[in-house]
Parts: sequence; C-alpha cells; structure tokens
Amino acid sequence: MHFCYIPNGRIVGISKIPRLVHALAARPVVQEELVADIADAFMSVVNPLGCAVKAVAKHDCVAARGVRCPSAAMTAVALRGIFREKESLAVEFERAIAEGATCAR
Repeated sequence: MHFCYIPNGRIVGISKIPRLVHALAARPVVQEELVADIADAFMSVVNPLGCAVKAVAKHDCVAARGVRCPSAAMTAVALRGIFREKESLAVEFERAIAEGATCAR
C-alpha cells in the first residue's frame, strides 16, 4: 500500500495512516473499493488538500485457482483533491513509488 497526502495546515501522526488502512482492510472488500474508502475516509477526517492511495496486491484466487498465475499482481489507485486536479502531482506520486521514496513532496 502506498499513501501520500498534501496537508492543509494539519498533519497527522505517521502511525495513523497504517491504522486507517488496517481498520478498513479488516473486512471483506475488493481492492478497488478499499483504496477508495481509504482515500475518502482520510479526506473527510483530516481535510488535506489531497491524497493518493495505491494498492499493489497478489490475489490468492488468481495464484491458486483458475488461471494459476502466482506472479500476477493487480493495482488500484484512488486520487482525491489536488491529486485529481494537478496531473503533475499524480505523476510525482508514481515516480516516488518507482524510485522507492517515502514521500512525494
């Protein structure tokens, strides 16, 4: 899971982000809904200028059943606020992930 946000005068403790992810992932949910729920919850509670959430996951149903492709990974992305408005920020987020950076700004 990759997460980035741009504060709007308020920052959160770093431990709150994995807590949010774990709380929302602890229920039956599809990957696309999970990243959207994480982004929406963070936006509504923290009210940042924007946030970006990206999940890259291997799914056991693809690896063990059906097509049996253990190396297949699925990606889902949710962009909110300024990340939707300014494509350059979304590109910077993706670049930071690719380069292994811990934040996009």
